Amino acid sequence: MKITKQALFPVVVMIVMLQTIAWAGTLPHYTINVMCDKADTIIEGTYLGGNKVKIDKVLKASELLDDKTETIEVSRLNEHGKTFWDDSVLKGKTLETKKLVLFLSWDNALGKWESISTIDRNGTCGSRGLFWHDDSSCYAYIQVLNPGPYVLISAKEADGLIPETLADMRTDIVTGLANSREWQRSLEIEDPSKKAKALARYLLKSTSPQEGKGSYLHAVREPLVALGEDAIPALMHVLRTAPAGERLDVTVLVLYDIGSPSAQALPELRKLLAQPERVYTGYVLSALGSTGDKRAKSDLERYAKSSNERLAKYAKDALEKLCNETPENNP
Repeated sequence: MKITKQALFPVVVMIVMLQTIAWAGTLPHYTINVMCDKADTIIEGTYLGGNKVKIDKVLKASELLDDKTETIEVSRLNEHGKTFWDDSVLKGKTLETKKLVLFLSWDNALGKWESISTIDRNGTCGSRGLFWHDDSSCYAYIQVLNPGPYVLISAKEADGLIPETLADMRTDIVTGLANSREWQRSLEIEDPSKKAKALARYLLKSTSPQEGKGSYLHAVREPLVALGEDAIPALMHVLRTAPAGERLDVTVLVLYDIGSPSAQALPELRKLLAQPERVYTGYVLSALGSTGDKRAKSDLERYAKSSNERLAKYAKDALEKLCNETPENNP
């Protein structure tokens, strides 16, 4: 069975839709691009057994890793599954290569290195930050359903979700590290308005400086929310100018999180109710309730009577929130 993006991501979208509005815990499909930023260090190595890895090459240096270190211990590495997924064409076969690429983070509490996004389920681990490779292909752990374990598949089955070869992996890492530096520069901007504009680029594929290697779409939500009212003009600009075909879910969720200052964006939010192809309507309803602006009441009352039970629930919850808000933003 070939896991195509078309097959996998509708599952992810459905899971996200079934989550509450605060979807911080949804499926962490970290791309190499994002892991280049999250990782404290990135290494190519040879698996020595147990939890030990011989360091062959350091692709991202860290102050936490001495440059003279020859081997490294990775927490629970020996527990990672080596048998391919039941739906794989390699079903029943066991991974033989000892060569790997690790995106590692340092666990201060445990004093250990761990590959990014490690999930331990039913006695077997998998990590998004662990890639095996041989002369012909790369292999990785993919979480198909949440909750659920990671499964081991080959790049040849993953339709672009995994680099096909080590050379491809190295190219993606070079690009990812460059994108990480740009992302960090955006986070370090001191002027709130300029920072909001820089971060807002990451809300759209057409403006995100990612070179098609995966985005910081999930990561950008928190720093934009932290800017509060200072982020509203940049968010409104995104809603007004986003090209057709661009999804606006995260932009709307940021407005929801910011709350009453988002009343400035009320006209743009109301227009989105007629554009379910661009943003999930339930998110828009929640954002309308979060504005505290009573002008949103008629829209929410209409959707509260919807035959779509889930949208009706979003609308009723938003109405309750709206009625409990202080009247500071009301005309």
